Parts: sequence; C-alpha cells; structure tokens
Amino acid sequence: MVEWEPFVLVASPRREGLHPALCRKNLSQLRGFMSNNPGIDFTLSLYRDGEEGVQGVVGYNPEHNSRVAEVRNAVIEEYLDSEHTHVLWIDADIIRIPPDLPTKLLQRSAVVAPIVFWDKHRPHFYDVGGFVQNGKWANPMPPYWQNMGPIVSLDSVGCCYMIPADVYRKGARYSHTDGFTEHYSVCQDAKRQGLPVLCRTDVSVAHAFLDEYQVHQYDFGDGLSYSTYVIEDGSVHPHWLYFNEPETVEWVKQHVKKNWTCVDVGANVGHYTYLFATLGSEVLSYEPNEPVFDMLCDSLSEAGLIHNVWVGNMALSDKTGGVDHLFLAGMLEATSGSYETGTLDEELRYKHNKHRVDLIKIDVDGYDFKALLGAEQTITRCRPYLIIETDEDSLTRTGDSVSDVAGFLEKHEYTWTQHDHSSNWICVPK
Repeated sequence: MVEWEPFVLVASPRREGLHPALCRKNLSQLRGFMSNNPGIDFTLSLYRDGEEGVQGVVGYNPEHNSRVAEVRNAVIEEYLDSEHTHVLWIDADIIRIPPDLPTKLLQRSAVVAPIVFWDKHRPHFYDVGGFVQNGKWANPMPPYWQNMGPIVSLDSVGCCYMIPADVYRKGARYSHTDGFTEHYSVCQDAKRQGLPVLCRTDVSVAHAFLDEYQVHQYDFGDGLSYSTYVIEDGSVHPHWLYFNEPETVEWVKQHVKKNWTCVDVGANVGHYTYLFATLGSEVLSYEPNEPVFDMLCDSLSEAGLIHNVWVGNMALSDKTGGVDHLFLAGMLEATSGSYETGTLDEELRYKHNKHRVDLIKIDVDGYDFKALLGAEQTITRCRPYLIIETDEDSLTRTGDSVSDVAGFLEKHEYTWTQHDHSSNWICVPK
C-alpha cells in the first residue's frame, strides 16, 4: 500500500478497424485493474483514432510514429485532469496483462515499463524500437540490453509504461525523432526533468500474435508485397526492413534482377535474404548467431523460398578458423561462444564454385571491413554491387574505421552513396 493517493489515467488508444477480438481481450483486462490494485483510483480512456490509412507496425516508421504521436498528445490534452498523478499507456493490442500491473509499475518519480513479449512466443521481445538503451534498439532475443537485471535503465520505453503526469504538465509532448518511436521524445523529456526511465524485467505483458487476427499483409507497390509471416517459435517481419531502411530497400527493388547471385553477409533473421529471393535471385546467406540462424531457416521454409537460398551458420571475416567471441546484432559487448569463421573468397571458390556474384550485402556489426578484406578476390574478379553498413562506433571496437572502408573502395575503384541516415553505403563499380 502506498502512502499517497495515486490516481492513474489508463490510456489505451485504438485505431479504427482494430480487430474486435483484440479490443475485447484488452478491455476486459483493463477493467480488472479496478478490483486488483487497492489504493489506486483509475480513469480509463479508450480514445478512438479514426485514421485507418497508417497501420501500426513494429519498429520504426516515420509516418506511423508521427501520426501516433498526434493521437497520444490528443489523449493528454483531452483526458489528463489536474488530479491525475500518473498515466499508464497500454497499446490496444496488448492482450495479456497482469491484473496488478499498475501496482507493480507505480513509482512517484520514475517512468517504469514491463518487458513486452510476443504472445505465446516468449522470450521474443516485441517493441524493439521503443525500448532503447545507449541509442540502440533492444535485441529481439535475450539479452535484450547491456547489464541485464531485474531493473534496467533505458533511454526510452514503449507501448506499455507508467509515467508521472507532471512530465506532461511541464510541457512534454510526443513527436517524431529520427530512428526511434514517438515514445523516445517524452522519455527524453522525463530524463531532462530528472526522472529515470526503467524497465522491470520481472514484470511482463504480451502483445498479440497478429497473424491470428489476420493482420498480415503489406503491399509496397511495384508488384512486390510482404506478409508478416510470424514463424512457429518466433517472429520474423520483413516489413520491418522497409521501414527501417526504406532507401536501401527501394534501391534493391530497382536494381536487383532475376537470376542474380546475391550474398547476404550477416543475414540476421533474413530481411535482405527474403527480399533478394523474392526478387528471383539466388542467395547465399550467412548468420553466425545460432538461435537467429534457426529463425532464418524456419522463416525461409515458411515462405517457400528455401529452394533458391543457401544458408550458412558461420561468420565471414578476413581469415578462416574460429573465434570465441563476436559482437552480435545490436549487442554493446562481445558475446562469448564458439563461432566458425571463413572468408567469402574461400566459400565461393571451394564450397559453391561460384564464378559470378552480382551483389554482396555486408552488415556484421563492426566486422564489415574484415568481411570486405575476406571478399577482396571476389570483388576484384566479379565487380559486384556492394551494400555495406558503416557505423564508426561498431568498426572502432573491432580495430577498424569508416576511413578503412572508404580506402578499400577507392583502391578498387568504387563510388558510393549514403542511405538511411548515412548508415548504409551503396557502392557501384566505376
């Protein structure tokens, strides 16, 4: 029992067209707050947004995030009273909620969120774009952040959190921030006001498994559409890629041809592998992280693309053998383990007998320059297009730099353009 008198505005805005079953499940659990949180009074807001044109998706979509920011601000303007001590945001498609969640999240001077899983697919994390630490999105698989513990300090949380109402009274409002969801702006305002932003990893909610509610198809024109196709033991969303790196995706759609040979170095769950294969290319796809590799294989099988994709559970670098640690996708510290390493030159020459490669995409979290060195013979011989991630911080922790990448490209007579906040270089042979 708290010693003060908390009065919580529970805000669960829902867009027009949201599946009725989702609304019912969500609402029934929100109503349960009244009898399961003694000492806390509630106001329940189900603000309905009539905008159907922008669909909610996981991750980062500027148009969607700007629209949702407007909706959240409208909720604050219309429903926040002077008596409210806190606002509890719960997205309408969160459907498994502890009945005492408000009590667990309530702190007088902190923004506090539970961890958010995909329904029925724990431990796959849902809102990776909302829950940010040190400028990095959460990892979809544990460990989600650096320094995991019962309480984790973050830059931002998203989709479900308790926030003191005074944060808004002091002027905080939601807005679009490049690379992040709309929650980031308010969480940063809260931190500037001296409040920590925390995630309680011992408290969890679950976001709906959307395919069960027939939310699955996204058409991006040009005859190319993606379905979310969430696989049996995890979630793989090719549309994340479109919204995270739209410029790169658009370039790929315009340039990659049927029957090309594309190499995906650092495939993760298969965003680019899926895109290349859907465009009719043969794909060699490499991913060293075994749990993610398993998701990659399962998702390709589910999508019926396994016939023109070869997948390898190994890291490509500038030497063959093995290593006992790697910086894996989104991780701030090296992950220990046993990882097979090889060079793309040797893979193509001895394993695949490939004499032609049309495109190489490299995104290996700091090992990008080393992967380039291991593909030097192939690049010299085949003159493929290159897509390379060039993040200075990631390269520095492996002993390399963006200038090393630029020097390699100049040596081999490539020109390049920067895309998607300058993180991707699309490189064209002269």
